[in-house]
Amino acid sequence: MMLPLTVPFHPGQNFTSYFSGLACRNFAGNSRNFANELGLKWPDVVGGSDTVIKTMSDLGGIDLATLTAGTMRRVGLREFAVRQEVLGQYTLSRQRVIVCPCCLVDDIAVGRFGGLLDTYQRLAWEVTHIRACTRHDVRLVDLDLKLNHRQTFDFHLQIADQLDRINILAENTSMRPATKLEHYLTNRLAGHRAGLEWLDTLPFGLAAKVCEMLGVVLAFDSRRNLQTLPEDDWARAGDAGFAVCSGGVVSVRRCLEQLQHASPGKRSLHSRMRAFGQFYEWLAYSDADLEPVRAIVRDHIFETTAVSPGVAILGQTRNKAAVHSLQSARNSYGVSIRIIRGIAKHQGLLPEESENIGDAKLLIPAPELASAVAAWSKGITGLQAQELLGVSKNAWWVLQGAHFPPLFGGLGAATRYNALMITDFLDNLERLAVPQSRQAGMNPFFETMYSQQYGVLNALDLAHSGQLRIGWDRSRHGLNRLLVSEIELREALAQQRNQAKYRAKEVAHHLNLTQSATDRAIIRGLIPCSVGATTTGQMVRFVAGSDLKSLQRRFVSLGTLTGKGSSASKRVQMRQTLEKRGVLPLPDWLECSAMVFRRSEI
Repeated sequence: MMLPLTVPFHPGQNFTSYFSGLACRNFAGNSRNFANELGLKWPDVVGGSDTVIKTMSDLGGIDLATLTAGTMRRVGLREFAVRQEVLGQYTLSRQRVIVCPCCLVDDIAVGRFGGLLDTYQRLAWEVTHIRACTRHDVRLVDLDLKLNHRQTFDFHLQIADQLDRINILAENTSMRPATKLEHYLTNRLAGHRAGLEWLDTLPFGLAAKVCEMLGVVLAFDSRRNLQTLPEDDWARAGDAGFAVCSGGVVSVRRCLEQLQHASPGKRSLHSRMRAFGQFYEWLAYSDADLEPVRAIVRDHIFETTAVSPGVAILGQTRNKAAVHSLQSARNSYGVSIRIIRGIAKHQGLLPEESENIGDAKLLIPAPELASAVAAWSKGITGLQAQELLGVSKNAWWVLQGAHFPPLFGGLGAATRYNALMITDFLDNLERLAVPQSRQAGMNPFFETMYSQQYGVLNALDLAHSGQLRIGWDRSRHGLNRLLVSEIELREALAQQRNQAKYRAKEVAHHLNLTQSATDRAIIRGLIPCSVGATTTGQMVRFVAGSDLKSLQRRFVSLGTLTGKGSSASKRVQMRQTLEKRGVLPLPDWLECSAMVFRRSEI
């Protein structure tokens, strides 16, 4: 059965406001009396129980779904729900009378009752994070009424004596455009979400609060006293935070990084917390609702700050550090900062401008650094490598330059080498060696004259290429096991020289000519050459070793006759001596600016 006297239910209206309107229309005196007359319990009316909603839908002639959508229903001890939005008690201000005077004046102007009954309370006015009217772009006004227990949750009883004042407030209220956050929250109350991938997933109150708390740090000083922050500054903070949070987790992480860079001091854990200011302190509360936001900040700190294992960040610890500073790496691995920096730089774990960044501000990915330091620690020093190979210091210097590059590009006195690479090198040589029964006529390589003249590299290169037969004396140590035949070594070296290829710069050195003269002679065909590719793919001219040897047998340059580094006067004197003997430089070579003579005429 419907009541004889009813009032309309408006979109966005609060249920207790609708109940108050019905009480006023039916001359009940106040909402509590009206509830008693209807046999309803007042706490059930304030809490929006299903029984009360169904009863008032029938009595007021309002669609049940429509009335339910506007009802703030109690769903927990300190929680209320509007549609699918859950609002915590800290999100609501139900005991204060906050209104938009312009909305109330408009209600009366277009209503059918011409007065108090046309007004109604909006759900948005009870949300503490909404401080401006999204329709009129004016500040909401707290009427600051001293209410007795019979006036609470009875909107029409509360403003019955305030209509004249509300008219004055509407005429004199100051403009303050609603922020994007306030529009977003108002739309969520109306059942319309903005499609924001992260913010929409947060509970209503948390979505509002995270925008405001992050915005405080962005818009004001990170140590700003929140107790004295004006309402307009809270709105400004909320708008600044919404601009970041609406972009999702990636945007929030980027903002946290910017706050860290803007904060002076080192990238220590304390500096990180100080950079986030009141935002971090708010997250440190034990409220479980904050966990979705807390997890983002916690992960960011663990991933961008050298946090020692076991140290709790916002209630959780990690067994392994995600990043290291140079100091924390030194403490973890027991290796000096200079070595840590060198290893990290060689592995590309440091930024390009790392030389201009202090040790305390450099951060290195911990897993990659751990594996690199482990590889370095397994390496051996140059002296140990020298002993493993059984060679002299000079021979080791030559060998390491050709076959054993230092780990991580070399670290000065802390340089280490891969021991496995050295043992594999020795094992490969042993596999190349002829059987014991065929080692007749072979002597230890380091006891031959060629070991001093040509060095161990030539013998090793020849052995690996199959041009030199080698033996292996297992009774000796390292490369001292290497056995060669001096006759075979001499022949192999001669063959190597004939098969060698020389670039123009090397040809100029062997013939004692200038580089430009050599280039001209190659172009004119005086020095036979071929074109080939280097290991890097670059096309260059090569002169065969046999052709170079033939040139040296047939011709001789003035520089060769006078000796390398001879003075100009000595070269003039030599030329005059040759001219007196009738020996003249060859014309073709003179055109190349080279003083070359036939060796047979000298």
